[in-house]
Amino acid sequence: MPTFHKSFISKFLMLLVLTASVLVCCNFTQLPGSSGTAHDCNSGAEAFADQLRFDTLRITFIGDVMQHAPQIKSAAAVAQKQGLPSGSFNYSAMFRHIQPWLDKADIAVANIEFPAGSSGYRGYPLFKGPAEVAIEAHRCGIDLALMANNHMADDGASGISYTLDLYDSLAMVHTGAFRNISEREKDYPLIMEACRNVRLAFLNFTYSTNGNPVPEPFIVNAMDSVQVKEDLKKASDRGADYIIVLPHWGIEYDLHPSSEQKCWTDMMLRCGADAIIGAHPHVPEDGIIFADSSGCVENIVFYSLGNYISNQSKPFYTQTELMVTLKIQLDKLTGTSRMIEPEWEWLWCFKKGEFEDDYTVVPLSELKALPEEKRAEYNNIITRLENLRDMHLIRTCIVQGCNE
Repeated sequence: MPTFHKSFISKFLMLLVLTASVLVCCNFTQLPGSSGTAHDCNSGAEAFADQLRFDTLRITFIGDVMQHAPQIKSAAAVAQKQGLPSGSFNYSAMFRHIQPWLDKADIAVANIEFPAGSSGYRGYPLFKGPAEVAIEAHRCGIDLALMANNHMADDGASGISYTLDLYDSLAMVHTGAFRNISEREKDYPLIMEACRNVRLAFLNFTYSTNGNPVPEPFIVNAMDSVQVKEDLKKASDRGADYIIVLPHWGIEYDLHPSSEQKCWTDMMLRCGADAIIGAHPHVPEDGIIFADSSGCVENIVFYSLGNYISNQSKPFYTQTELMVTLKIQLDKLTGTSRMIEPEWEWLWCFKKGEFEDDYTVVPLSELKALPEEKRAEYNNIITRLENLRDMHLIRTCIVQGCNE
């Protein structure tokens, strides 16, 4: 079982000194299913004590990592320009501008939406991308690759096999596709143990493989309600503290979830899912933070994050994405944990030559922080991102009656 401790730093020595004062000055209220939360301590010293008492586990998600033919050609051109051997690819710009978020994440997750190979690369409609994409993703801090998507069978058995072997060679955790039923039974649902022994379960499945059959004995998880319910139960039975479901679903280019997505969401939340982070529509869709009457987060749903990187530009929203970070607060005094308000960042995918020599993805916050003369070049993009941000429906609501 993979164990991750990338950003966690223990502060026990200082905590022991401050524990007595924290207990004396604070009135803690224990919320159902959560750790105690301070309501009456607002001084600087008490806030500092809270910082020592609590740590935050961060799980960051990016959307669809695509490889259209122009992207492959561009990465080859960058490699050639740098004097690398023929047949090389350079993807160093791909994650450069989100590196600070990946560095802060305890676990970073990406939907890598194509099978890899060693030659014969191609884009839409039957994708096959270079191994260098996964190599760069892993180098930059992507810990978990999602494989259950509608393009995973684009290169048949050889593509699935090569991709599984590649991820294993990198020691990059993956889920959603398996070599055989025995491997699936052993490794799924994926359980990752993070700091303070918090156990996270990840479920990943797809609505389709575009009519391309998954060759036996390989398995790409399908969107089957009976199977998903069984997998949710299995995740709970295996001791998961939090269950995160990562479906490949929805209607392409629709900014809002379909009725089918909403029905599936209701079912999965009833069956034990704590968070749902979707992919496939290639545009961002609604997000809902479900809270109880006291404001305690119970469930989190982002129906689609959109593309992370691609060659798409039409419709307009295919160059925008949400990068979402789930946060779990860990109470070092009581040993309990709870989900808290997530963070999200709006991103823009630039094509070759629009921001750098190669395709890259830049956060809205970075664009807005550019020097004025430089920012002026991107004011149109900034305005469009802000308009989408303002119209996009990400909301917090009381648990009953929210998924409408």
